[in-house]
Amino acid sequence: LDPFVATAGLAIPGADGGTRVAADGTLAFDGASARLTWKNGTFGSRVASGDVRVARPAGQGWRIDGDLSVDTADLEWLMALGLGVPPVPDFSQKAVWAKTPFEPPGYGSVGGKLAVTADHLSLDDGFDVANARLSVVLQPQRIDVDLADGHLNGATVSGGMSIHNVDGNANVAGRFNLQGAPLEAFTWQRDGRSVATGTFDLSADFEATGRSPAGLVSSMTGGGVLAVRDGEARYINPNSAKLVIRASDLDQEFSDEALRMTLAERIDADSLKFGETGGAFSLAAGAVRLKGLAVRAKGVEGMGDTVLDLNTMMLDSDWTLTFDPGDTKVEGTNPQVGVVFRGPVGAPARTLDILPFSSYLNTRREARILE
Repeated sequence: LDPFVATAGLAIPGADGGTRVAADGTLAFDGASARLTWKNGTFGSRVASGDVRVARPAGQGWRIDGDLSVDTADLEWLMALGLGVPPVPDFSQKAVWAKTPFEPPGYGSVGGKLAVTADHLSLDDGFDVANARLSVVLQPQRIDVDLADGHLNGATVSGGMSIHNVDGNANVAGRFNLQGAPLEAFTWQRDGRSVATGTFDLSADFEATGRSPAGLVSSMTGGGVLAVRDGEARYINPNSAKLVIRASDLDQEFSDEALRMTLAERIDADSLKFGETGGAFSLAAGAVRLKGLAVRAKGVEGMGDTVLDLNTMMLDSDWTLTFDPGDTKVEGTNPQVGVVFRGPVGAPARTLDILPFSSYLNTRREARILE
């Protein structure tokens, strides 16, 4: 296939090694256009059926319109078609996003609209949209991909993306919507278990301009809304404070390090179940910020702010857990523990700030002495 593509003056991403095609169908000519229909043809490693019309109107470039049904489509490939370089992160490199300059779209002056159904639409990092229905619209210097619907890990997903690329200076705008997604499929794991479970809805939009993947991400702006329901935060024991307070009331003394280790063990011992949480988030300069996230359950309340820096793919999530001590020995003050998750988005480290809790124990000890 590649010699024919090159003869037409086009460049197809990933086709440098050659693409073998085998298809049986019909080819019908009608004036300045041709209609090609086939079933279960093979294009490299992909299987596709189609009903496509190819034409070259007078004074214009080639047009390709019609319907395609494929076993697998690749979003990364579609982005490379419009940018020359797929803007995907490489976690094996110190700089996650490449600074390789974008190139003009390889499809040149070709235009058209294709309605595509795909058994699987491959995203990045192992995520896969099943039974995807999308449309792909080509214009010189522009490609639009619209996902009407599909299913991602049991969730309903839709969205769209527009790439406008003029000589390597690209503008990308997009939107996506997830409904009923399993939280455990999108959070990091600890000892082989997801740190949170539940169901969430997410809607977002973004826009970015740049001449490379790194430049595109650093200029990204937008925002959206996150809603989580029927959630469970693992390794957050709502009764952990009471257990440590009881030991302190029995005259057990803790150094700072001993208190930190004891609290970590007690916090890890159970999970916090909550009904719902969520809020609006902003996206600016490639950083997602979600402030004032609240998680409430019997015996504990958590308030947190989260920043996800897409430039480095690093997470910084700072939480304050306020526990119910079970009595009123210390008037007007409840025990608190700071919990910070910081590091790579796939495996952030957890640290505990025990100073507020230590202060509470000291105040409580003084109250007991006065009694």
